[in-house]
Amino acid sequence: MVSNVLIVHCHGNVLISILVGMNLSFNFGSGVVTVPSIDQSGLFYSRYLEGCSFNVNSPSSTIAINGLLVNASKPPVTVSYASTTQAMSWSSQSVGVGHVPPIPNTGTADAVFNLGGTAQCATSSANHPNELSLSFTFDETFTVSVQAQSQSFWQEICGGQDTVPQEYLNLSPVAPSISLSLPPLDYYLTTNLILPGKYVFIADPPVASSDNAHGLASPRDTILTGQINMNAVAAARRSKRTSA
Repeated sequence: MVSNVLIVHCHGNVLISILVGMNLSFNFGSGVVTVPSIDQSGLFYSRYLEGCSFNVNSPSSTIAINGLLVNASKPPVTVSYASTTQAMSWSSQSVGVGHVPPIPNTGTADAVFNLGGTAQCATSSANHPNELSLSFTFDETFTVSVQAQSQSFWQEICGGQDTVPQEYLNLSPVAPSISLSLPPLDYYLTTNLILPGKYVFIADPPVASSDNAHGLASPRDTILTGQINMNAVAAARRSKRTSA
């Protein structure tokens, strides 16, 4: 777990100022993604583009909690996954005409497959009103960053290219079905912390109103704002005086 820290420089001194969130590492369950190869040939040409395969359970993914007050305009939690670099080789060759020999072109593209997700806070069902939970949604497809491997002088002499075929640039494979859930946070004991057995603390909605004045935040520990039910406090005091 890594906490994000705002560091301020002031006249040569370094002040560690504000904790602004947390990054948590985890691994998805197994889910294999396969990019098929492409094999094309015609009367005067042939092309082959290598595919690849990887599993989303490796490497680790990251859950980032921004630490700010939760509001509807920006999800408080983001999930990110990036595959290891997938090297895919390709080749193309035009058939020579007459005494002209075939013209080969080869290259290798490095691709990283990225998948993102977000989570928003919500209260649980009416049967469990004192629970806070996260609802996750994920991208339906991967975004892919691709770049060509550089070619040496001798590779270029032999037809090596430092370009990326358009098919690789257009990759957008469908993501596997992903289900991610975390145990809800139960704050029932907080509701009667001041007066045991009395429902005194009334929590604000976990997603803040437009003024961003109240709600939920997780700069490191979780902060939940709310109101004190003064009527319940007064009633408890009257009951105590009467019993005395």
